[in-house]
Amino acid sequence: MQIKTIIAIAVAAILISGSIYISQDKNIILNASISEKEGVEEEIEEIEEIEVTEQIIQCLKDAGVVVYGSSTCPACAEFVQMYGGEEIISPIYLDCSGLGTDEESQKCVENMETVYVPEIQINGELYRGDRSPQGLLKEANCEL
Repeated sequence: MQIKTIIAIAVAAILISGSIYISQDKNIILNASISEKEGVEEEIEEIEEIEVTEQIIQCLKDAGVVVYGSSTCPACAEFVQMYGGEEIISPIYLDCSGLGTDEESQKCVENMETVYVPEIQINGELYRGDRSPQGLLKEANCEL
């Protein structure tokens, strides 16, 4: 449900920016905006939520995916829930809220490239792409 909400917001942003261009040149841009809108709507219909399983998390782990987060971060809590909860995501998730006082936090201090969480890395490289399970699975070459 959350992914569909994000996509709906993106579609609205496209339509809003399209209307700005429409007001500048109605004949040319209107047609482009309509075709862009139709293509996005078709894409939205194709996206299905998937249930993240231990096998999916294992594939992400094997692909070198590490997620740095914090128990005090609302975006991290949402991310964890999107991936099936703490029990499921734990093989790839490091809680960085310990301020360097435990092994996980020390790994965070040593390996994080930013100060923002959740931070996703694939084989030590910062990943800034689609954070949805579908996007991350695609980037990691994991089969659904």
